[in-house]
Amino acid sequence: MVTGPDLVLRLSALLHDIGKPATRTFEGGGGVSFHHHELVGARLVAKRLRAMRFDKAQVGDVARLVELHLRFHGYGEGQWTDSAVRRYVTDAGPLLGRLHVLTRSDCTTRNARKAARLARTYDELEGGSPGSRPRGARGDPAGAQRQRDRGGAGDRAGAGAG
Repeated sequence: MVTGPDLVLRLSALLHDIGKPATRTFEGGGGVSFHHHELVGARLVAKRLRAMRFDKAQVGDVARLVELHLRFHGYGEGQWTDSAVRRYVTDAGPLLGRLHVLTRSDCTTRNARKAARLARTYDELEGGSPGSRPRGARGDPAGAQRQRDRGGAGDRAGAGAG
């Protein structure tokens, strides 16, 4: 759990959508999309923070959070398998708590039903019971993190994926 002021989390929140201008495309019907803005943003953040002489660990952590900040959105459609949940936890590694906070804070919809659905879904991802998860998403991210912290069998889950 993240407690108190956290420079890495604050920089991530401030800069997580920095890749949007570079990836903006106009679609038919007046829509706008920002495909892969999280990947472009991660590169831009790393470049900018290095230029500002932030230390290597902070640059890497902020860039990784920016890169992962949209990963959650596929979960709500029940598309995540147990291995996908483990990979999410593994990819976030020690940044998992910060990623949870960043992802939750990025829900800015004014649609109360959509906001409630996203919050419920994220509650399930963070540690709901296996039976409460959407189809195919039965893993326990908190349990996988605890197992990896102890050096258990889940230690290499998702290694090399992505």
